[in-house]
Amino acid sequence: MSTRCFVALLPDTATREALGALRPCRGAGCTPVPVSDLHVTLQFCAALDDAGVAAATTALPGLATALPPLAPAGFTVWKTSPRRAALVLCYRSNDQVRALHEALRRHFEPERTEPPAWRPHVTLARGDPAHLGDLTGRGIEAAPPFRGRSLALIASTAGPRGYEHQIVASQDVPAMGGSSRADPA
Repeated sequence: MSTRCFVALLPDTATREALGALRPCRGAGCTPVPVSDLHVTLQFCAALDDAGVAAATTALPGLATALPPLAPAGFTVWKTSPRRAALVLCYRSNDQVRALHEALRRHFEPERTEPPAWRPHVTLARGDPAHLGDLTGRGIEAAPPFRGRSLALIASTAGPRGYEHQIVASQDVPAMGGSSRADPA
């Protein structure tokens, strides 16, 4: 059996709580992402069979490196179809998170020669683009830096309320203090 998976950076408790407070309220055309599902996706793994899940689980400890906090870059809406979109908080990348993303890409897509477009972000809500667009005017000063707590392999399955996430394996990342030397991504 194969499972749709991705590798994510999970936030520490303070970051998760701050991001949870930024989510819009459920309403017409807007569904907030559950607080427990807030994360930065680092690499999609597509469908993994049992052997692929085991290999990914085994690889996590070697990939978990200290990461400086990611600086917030702004809110935006990414359209996924004419009637569906995601409200995201984008973050500025830095050398360490780019290196981790690239290591994951090489692990899961070794035959791919050109890196895919990727930008660190947290999805806060999904819904109708017309309703989500009003939420992007928030000031960036309300957004927390993203401090990672652990790398996680997450299984994503379609359910009646959209995709449901389940952590398959996780590995704490070593602590790193200070601020990030973020550059535009």
